[in-house]
Amino acid sequence: MPEKRPSGSALESASPPATLGWPVAYVAARVGVSISTLRSWERRYGLGPSGRTEGGHRRYTTDDIAAMLRLRRFVAEGMSTSAAAVAVRGTPSTSVTSADDPLEQQFLLATDALDAAGVASAVRALLVERGAVSTWTDVVTPFLQRLGAEWAGTGTGIECEHIAVAAIMSAFDRWTFDQRQTSPGGRAVLAAVQHDQHTAPLHALAAALAERNIEPIVLGSVPESAFSTTVARLPDSADVAALVVWSRIGETASSLALRRVRALGLPVFAAGPGWPTRLPSGVERVRTLPDAVDAVVRAHQVKIQYTPD
Repeated sequence: MPEKRPSGSALESASPPATLGWPVAYVAARVGVSISTLRSWERRYGLGPSGRTEGGHRRYTTDDIAAMLRLRRFVAEGMSTSAAAVAVRGTPSTSVTSADDPLEQQFLLATDALDAAGVASAVRALLVERGAVSTWTDVVTPFLQRLGAEWAGTGTGIECEHIAVAAIMSAFDRWTFDQRQTSPGGRAVLAAVQHDQHTAPLHALAAALAERNIEPIVLGSVPESAFSTTVARLPDSADVAALVVWSRIGETASSLALRRVRALGLPVFAAGPGWPTRLPSGVERVRTLPDAVDAVVRAHQVKIQYTPD
């Protein structure tokens, strides 16, 4: 008979500020096991709450919850609970860190649990509360940087990165769709150079532009010929305010590609760390998401100003 788990209402009502730690009812709901199972893990394997409130009540810390999530994942993968407990005690989490904001903490814990739906839900909530630019720059980017450092230093965490990036892009794409207007104030074509698959920042830019009533057309990683083909096939190519070309990897970035794109006669912005120091004439470098948003919005305003009625 399946064990009885706390309801969603228990999860919502039992969530105190992160600085106080979390009670057992919240943690059971978050991990997806019964309260009695958590008590059993503490009694048998010494894995339990290690924090305390000012009043002395024991509370689960961020690291405690991360340990519970890892234990549950190891068991689901076929390990005995006792062996999983030993593994958890010997492998502290590096992919989940503490966050004062409950939404950020929800995002971090969902990632550590390989919970794609939870990651997408947390990102969605952050987008509603903060918008695309803040969500990307303040939460997503630092998180991805930590995962990258973990992978480079230990060779672990790549599964968290892949699941998280897919869920993050899905949440940003849905947000972009929700922001679309029936009469957009202009368009921007966004693409990465061919063979550069690290395109998540383009999806964040698309969401931020959609919030500003500029319709993004995200091509992904494509050959340079796709730019001119895309512009030519648009019903009203005159509405295209700018082209943003992304490159993360220097080996795939080409100044020649930028010159050919610039020949379309539209403002071209080179985004990402892959571009060479010197760019072709007429191509502007944008180094951050806010810079890219401002550049495209500015190009759109200039286009409106100099477009005859």
